[in-house]
Amino acid sequence: MSGRLLQLIARAGRSSGLCEAALVDARLSSSVGWTPMQQRRHATTDDGSSQPAVAPAAAATESPPAAEDAAATESPPAAKDAAAAIAPKPKASKQPKQAKSASAAAKPAAAAASKAGSSQAAGATPASAKPKPKPKQKDPKQKAKQTAGAAAVGPTSAKAKDSHDAEAPASQPSQRPLLVARLLDVPQLSYFDVPAGILPEATAEYYKDPILKGDNVHEPNYGCKAVQAEWEFSGQRSLMARECMHKLARRVQDNPRRHLYLDGWTGSGKSVALYSLVAWARAQGWLALYIPSAFSLVQTGTFTRGEDGLWDTPEAARWILTSLLDSHAAQLADLKTASGQPLSSLVEEGLDKAAKPSAVVAAAIAAKEAVAGVKEVPTLIAVDDYNVLYSHTGYYESVHNFHRRQLAPDELRLVQAFRVLEQPPPANGVAVAAPTFGGTITSRLRLPRPKATGFHMPRYTLPEVAAAADYFIDSVIQEGETPNDDALLRALFLTNGNAKELRECSPAFFLGEDPLGISLGYKAAATRLRAHDAGELL
Repeated sequence: MSGRLLQLIARAGRSSGLCEAALVDARLSSSVGWTPMQQRRHATTDDGSSQPAVAPAAAATESPPAAEDAAATESPPAAKDAAAAIAPKPKASKQPKQAKSASAAAKPAAAAASKAGSSQAAGATPASAKPKPKPKQKDPKQKAKQTAGAAAVGPTSAKAKDSHDAEAPASQPSQRPLLVARLLDVPQLSYFDVPAGILPEATAEYYKDPILKGDNVHEPNYGCKAVQAEWEFSGQRSLMARECMHKLARRVQDNPRRHLYLDGWTGSGKSVALYSLVAWARAQGWLALYIPSAFSLVQTGTFTRGEDGLWDTPEAARWILTSLLDSHAAQLADLKTASGQPLSSLVEEGLDKAAKPSAVVAAAIAAKEAVAGVKEVPTLIAVDDYNVLYSHTGYYESVHNFHRRQLAPDELRLVQAFRVLEQPPPANGVAVAAPTFGGTITSRLRLPRPKATGFHMPRYTLPEVAAAADYFIDSVIQEGETPNDDALLRALFLTNGNAKELRECSPAFFLGEDPLGISLGYKAAATRLRAHDAGELL
């Protein structure tokens, strides 16, 4: 409740308690007249020194008279005494200081006039000899943005203190975009590019049927939806290099023959980190088998019962074989299975159109086992949405005309083969899995995984929110001012470090308001909603 409102209520109600509250509020307002953001801003004086550019004295001298006026209407003598105690002193004491500063400012003008042979009195400044105004100093953040060049990399730690204090050079050559192959060398909080085609199975177009097309056909999307949403929002194939990504890549590189389970809440970046890890591994020459979504193993497509009672899902097996062939066609010819068969021929046999469903699934499982047993090159087996393999499926068996039985994940042959945390680790690599639907996995949940395999993925911190905000301003909309500390804290608190919510609400957080006080982000969201309803957006 503001101090002015307290004063009005105190006058209307004639309450001594409200009057004392108004006095306390006035006293606090007089003693606390600045904010942390104002404290960090400084103005340069004529002699080159810096002093706070905040003037809290105005606020301090306005509140006590209002409090005294409110207290004068009340009957308790304690209120009058308190108002008299906090009443401001006359402003006459400031006049000598002002006169002193005026005379000090007049001395240089008098010296210049006497040197030029002017007959004017000392201390008087002629109208034709007005001091030239100082050039407006550029904001350090704006100067850093201008010197960054037209590189595709986002701003690197733009919210760090060093970047505010250090002055960038006047001319700097444009930097080449950082690629995912140099993930370990990319500075934290900067953005790196992922070349197209390095992970074809992570795109939505990879799972579209070329025959089943139409407006009423539902086509599944088993790619990495988090990366798809990020690139659709920004229009660029760039991702932020986080500290947890560096730690994950180093652990995979330095500790082969192990399991890793990415643990973290919804929106903490598990899928993006796993995607970046697979892209980095393939760029380094690793043999990587990547399943962007385990939902592709438990739903969609045909299913047939095998002779042993397990069910085969040939469509999911073909996606796995196709991704291996598209990403590692040159490497598969040089690698062999345990039986001595070239891995490329095994994949081609599984992709044969005349192959039976059981043969396709058997080829996919054999290819996965061959990747895990390769010793010539480092290998990586990555499965996203891993906990789906222990949940439920979208397949039903017809028991009779009035009942269908839902198949359990244990009844699917391909699901059993890709429960990688229950199996031995690769001979020369790492098996990594990440869950979906959020929530940290505790030991009380029945999700079989070895001990000491957890890798925690934290949510966004304040520096990461600042880096995302700078990337949004500089690279996405390419206009607007750099968000201040209050806007960054508000974005962090409202999203709780959720990267998805931060991306979706970035216009409302960082675009500010128009002259009428309406959020520009709200306008942008409303315009996009109208365009979507009109069918202008796909």
